[in-house]
Amino acid sequence: MRPSASAGLALALLLVGSAADAQRLTTPPAPGAFSLRPELVGQHPRLHFTAADIPALRSAGLGPRSWFLDRGKAAFGGYQGDPPQLLHDWHDYLYGFWAQVFMDLAFLVEEEQAWADTARAWALFFARNQSEWLADDLVPMDITSGMALTYDILYDQFSPSERGELRAALYEAADFIYDRFFVGQYWTEDFQNNHMHNRIHGLAHAAFAIYGDDPLLDVQPHADLAVHAFAAVVDWLPEDGSSHEGPGYWDYGYHWVVRSAKLIAHVTGDDPAARNPHFANDHLFRIYMTAPGWQRTFGIGDGGDGEPYNAETFAVPIAAHGDAHGAAVLRELMQVAPSGFYQQVAWGLLWYDGVMADAPYAELPLWRFWPDLEMFSIRSSWLPDATALVFKCGPPGGHRMQSLREGDDWVNIAHDHPDQNHLLLFSHGSFLAEDDGYPRDQKLSRSHNTVTVDGVGGPEEGTGWYQPFPYAQTATLDDVFLAGATALATGNASALYLHADLALRHLFFVEGEYLLLADELDGGDGADHDFDWRLHKDGVWATVDPSTFTVTDGPVRLWLRFVTTAPAAMAASVLPAELTAAPCLSVVQRAPTARFVALLVPQYLEQPQLSVTPLAAGAAVGVRVDRGERSDLVV
Repeated sequence: MRPSASAGLALALLLVGSAADAQRLTTPPAPGAFSLRPELVGQHPRLHFTAADIPALRSAGLGPRSWFLDRGKAAFGGYQGDPPQLLHDWHDYLYGFWAQVFMDLAFLVEEEQAWADTARAWALFFARNQSEWLADDLVPMDITSGMALTYDILYDQFSPSERGELRAALYEAADFIYDRFFVGQYWTEDFQNNHMHNRIHGLAHAAFAIYGDDPLLDVQPHADLAVHAFAAVVDWLPEDGSSHEGPGYWDYGYHWVVRSAKLIAHVTGDDPAARNPHFANDHLFRIYMTAPGWQRTFGIGDGGDGEPYNAETFAVPIAAHGDAHGAAVLRELMQVAPSGFYQQVAWGLLWYDGVMADAPYAELPLWRFWPDLEMFSIRSSWLPDATALVFKCGPPGGHRMQSLREGDDWVNIAHDHPDQNHLLLFSHGSFLAEDDGYPRDQKLSRSHNTVTVDGVGGPEEGTGWYQPFPYAQTATLDDVFLAGATALATGNASALYLHADLALRHLFFVEGEYLLLADELDGGDGADHDFDWRLHKDGVWATVDPSTFTVTDGPVRLWLRFVTTAPAAMAASVLPAELTAAPCLSVVQRAPTARFVALLVPQYLEQPQLSVTPLAAGAAVGVRVDRGERSDLVV
């Protein structure tokens, strides 16, 4: 990737480690990785705060953090006094962790005994029925974390015998998951995987909670493993703050990373987050991958395009780095997307600053570039009806994780998609070029807004998990120019395609008014190939003329015109939804080589069309776009 630069534009390449940095857990770490701060020995609470912190926590919870108290009561207040249940569905997260921990903290803030009584009963229920839920999976590790936090926070609410029950259950859970780190399965060799993050989180909370409380329960090895494994997580995370699994998976699992970092820093005095710039940038990934209006997500990978949630995690880097613009975004989300604060809302009572002065987020740059993924996001403004684009042409898993492979090993990119040279377009409150969500059976290039050759893209597509991907065949962003609301880029997928030697996509996003795509394709063998240009959108499609098409979604329309290809050389059709992908406009050229130049204009229905004129100059291709008093020439 070779980014360009202009005045006011600077793109920094982030250095990645070599394969020698790879870490695999094959044997337990050497003893002594974990050391509890001396002042916490024998003390409870100690995991995320101490008894000395409770008055300030109570004051903040009734004052600047009261929004999180009220939101938590709206989400979980109706469960107060309920008997605990094990339902073997998502409610086990709620009873075992989400609502249980909220009640722990609500008791400290409001001093209402019913909160403590409910959380206490739930923790003991799970301890006494451990054989029915303990397993190597996400929910059991969150139940373990919930028990650990309730044991720690409500320590004085339990009798000595009840504490013994909880300690025994926490030790059994920690001992069970400890062995699983070394068996070699889908999560044990991937430190960017949410399943790894979840296991470390459960192991750490269990071990740290009971550390030293019973001489017969030696959790030093468990605590050592949690700290050692989390150090590998920190090492694996890309410095630019991105997540190859997409922002939806960031929402789903990143809270485990944030909380584990805070936990380890508090109980050991050594802050893991200080060792990687990732932790200062991670919330910016989520901010820039949220569509204008803060209601939808640019869903690369399996993350989907729903509303953002678990944004209380923003509060940690915002407070740590004094990010006043991020504080303004978080407050905006609290007002316009409150339903996204549900699962982990309790943690806002610990993390939210609440008194930091905001800086208008409209002052933020309109674009952000992630070199690890070779992807950028850009928008016309920070207003709700803005036009925004995401363009991606880089390595599945990202450069950092791919650099950690050893020899012929491969890394887990199960939630990535075959989406090189893929774009997402959002305008006036609607997605006008969509992703395919979470396909569990087949991940396909043709499900994305890109080009296929003879119906296919690159290697490893067609299964539910896009792996093992051969890194040598990755696509790249060869050029990137970002300034204000304008982006110029060239995605090069030539190494990727199975049926083509040349696959370039030149992209021009001009001040949010229009998008021009120029694709150059060559099969490389002189034979005819089917070059299929695709754009997916669930809306009302119409053909204006053989080279012009529209798709409407309520009051919004996307106008598409192919400006250099003779209509007779194209076979255009609107294909129905397939698998998890929306219907799409498919424009096919059959020849040894192909060139598509398409103008895409997002607009309200009442807006006039832009005038576009093809220009010919020998082998070069040019387009003139007239927009009011201005004309743009693109050659």
